[in-house]
Amino acid sequence: MVDYLDEMVVETSDLSIFCFYSKIFEEQFHMCLEFPAQNRYIVAFPLICGHFINCTHELCPEERHHIRDRSLAVVSLFLDEMSKEAKNIITTICDEQCILSDKLLPKHCAQQLALTVSKKKRDKKNKIIQEPDKPGTESYRKTREDLTTMDKLHMALTELCFAINYCSTIHVWEYVFAPREYLTQHLEARFNKSLVGMMMYNPETNEIAKPSELLTSVQAYMSVLQSVENYVHIDITRVFNNVLLQQTQSQDSHGEKTIAEIGRASCRERV
Repeated sequence: MVDYLDEMVVETSDLSIFCFYSKIFEEQFHMCLEFPAQNRYIVAFPLICGHFINCTHELCPEERHHIRDRSLAVVSLFLDEMSKEAKNIITTICDEQCILSDKLLPKHCAQQLALTVSKKKRDKKNKIIQEPDKPGTESYRKTREDLTTMDKLHMALTELCFAINYCSTIHVWEYVFAPREYLTQHLEARFNKSLVGMMMYNPETNEIAKPSELLTSVQAYMSVLQSVENYVHIDITRVFNNVLLQQTQSQDSHGEKTIAEIGRASCRERV
């Protein structure tokens, strides 16, 4: 036993048995994905798929192709689900930041000016009008023990990105999987759709967002995506270049309408 320590470690740590219990394996993965405190360890599931090759035996060569296909399908599924969850968290943070940026636009000054004028005109007997929350009040804290929704989202993103960034590549059979590339592709697709949604174009009424409002939303969205580089090592500049260049054409890579096409359509309707 002393002479075969490496073989003994490999044999005792082998988890290839999960290849034959794929349903239980996937259920445990989703349970780990739904529990934020365990998200940083979720990368173990794709790594276990690399053990499935140990299930093969020279006396059963016909099983080799089935085990190989199952290994590749499961590891791709796990990486895709991890990236989707990270993408959903980032999208929620981006939407919240876009709302906060929208509150700083000049169009909201009219309400504040109206309240100021009404204060000067009203008598002392009148009831005090409750002022709406001003931008920035969400940053005031009485104690750090009370976690806000944004705090929880950032904590969940940190844990999940730790798992995605744990290893640059995962080797399963003769294939190499890159978890960060899965996340990059999901972020690129989501950013593409979000840009078109920011136009707020209504074909029936021909209403469309103002260029200044669109620019503010895009800048807020891009600032959040740039902060993702602090959690995981991805090239977010490449995402910006790919998406923004597509938006200058009439269709994107998926055949959907872009900002340029929607803007031209709106101009034609107005003319």
